[in-house]
Amino acid sequence: MLKTEYFGSEGRKLDWLKVGVAQQLPCLKSPEQNLLVLGLGSKDAEDKGPRPGLIRDSALNVCVDRRKLATLKAGEHGALIKAYRTVDGQTSAVPAFIVPVFLQLPHKVMAGSEGFETSGTVGSLQVKRHFVEVPKGTSLLKVTLELPEAEVKGGRVVGCGGIQLNVLEGNNSAKPPEFAGDKRYDAIARSCNIQGGLDGASPTVTITRSNPNPGTWDIHIFGRPIFAQSKYSLSVGYTKIEASQKEVQGDLSALAGTIDMSVKEASLDATPDAEKSTYTLSALYQESKEAVAAQERLIVSRPSAKKYREYGEGVESVVISTGGSSGNDLDLEVQVCDDKKLSKNCKRVGDSTTPTDIESVQFEPEVGKYYYAAVTGFSVSKQEGVYVFSETQNLKEQEQGTVEISAGDDQTFSVAYSLKSEKLAQLSEFTSGSFGLAGAIELKTALGEPLITIPVRVSKEAKALGEE
Repeated sequence: MLKTEYFGSEGRKLDWLKVGVAQQLPCLKSPEQNLLVLGLGSKDAEDKGPRPGLIRDSALNVCVDRRKLATLKAGEHGALIKAYRTVDGQTSAVPAFIVPVFLQLPHKVMAGSEGFETSGTVGSLQVKRHFVEVPKGTSLLKVTLELPEAEVKGGRVVGCGGIQLNVLEGNNSAKPPEFAGDKRYDAIARSCNIQGGLDGASPTVTITRSNPNPGTWDIHIFGRPIFAQSKYSLSVGYTKIEASQKEVQGDLSALAGTIDMSVKEASLDATPDAEKSTYTLSALYQESKEAVAAQERLIVSRPSAKKYREYGEGVESVVISTGGSSGNDLDLEVQVCDDKKLSKNCKRVGDSTTPTDIESVQFEPEVGKYYYAAVTGFSVSKQEGVYVFSETQNLKEQEQGTVEISAGDDQTFSVAYSLKSEKLAQLSEFTSGSFGLAGAIELKTALGEPLITIPVRVSKEAKALGEE
């Protein structure tokens, strides 16, 4: 016997969920033409017959009626599907197993040039949540939390409040960066200090993300414990901008050119400002195609066949990453050693172990130390394990270019950029052809807020990148 308990629907029984074993509930053949199939259960191979251990009558189908979802209020909704054993007409008192179903319905989808605004009051240690759907292709997302200013009445301060803003950015399994170290203090808005005075009050917190992760952003409003009630207003704005070039690449001549930019949608000011915009050449980069087998751990060599990596005084930080191997699960690890043989006093600098092929480790290198990067094929079944390995060395010395912007019709702009590299182009890593130069054109508003970042990567024409 199957029973379904609904949550988040304000006590109303909204049958947005259909549950049954595969033969009882064939979701795809249901008269409900707007059903989303969450689970099809096990299937028998047509050419081999039933497989041992897979009983079709025990496969559970879960279907969601999209039309009825539209009647639910924004927020979190869920259900518990409880399966009870029934023998001779007697049903067990406790379920044999429970299947949870979880839904998030956004308060606002960022579209139509409209942002999201709301206000409310949160109590001490209370959490209020707001959900915003960020579509793919969004250029900028800006989340602003603001508290009303406290006032002095009768010699005392009234209207004090304090809130911590935490944002799960399209992935609820990720740790919000505001939780990390001292950054958590930057996410706290206070209309008073902890002593109840006005000195040091900071009633506004803003979180801005360029190229934000698409998906449902879960915005947490957490009432600080020392304030009984805290009033707040929350706004979420966005821009969606397209450029005629997603990346500037080529030889040194590509460092000058023109890009057309158009504002497709925006709830924020999306007018680029030449004085605030920047054009910087700031790094050396190197890419290569590598391959790894399932459960294999390989130290990635440079094109020179050296397994160790060493860095000079001019390197501020290094980013090593993998990608370009969709469907595989790779892991990345960077270690530092005292010798070129990579055998003495080796220590882990960092690792990255997401369930995808996209991994990245950033570190600040020490002169005189030797580093290596190891890639493990945790699960490899696609593309013969081929992936793209990249290394970016962010340099202390950078070169600046110029940006000129002219406005056209219907929120279109022409961006002319120019940079003549006199120092970085003379580095031996670049002149040998082993590394390219990297940087970015960052277009910003008159307030200095980012609009769009266009990566810049150029290589020496005489040799293909990666050759030595």
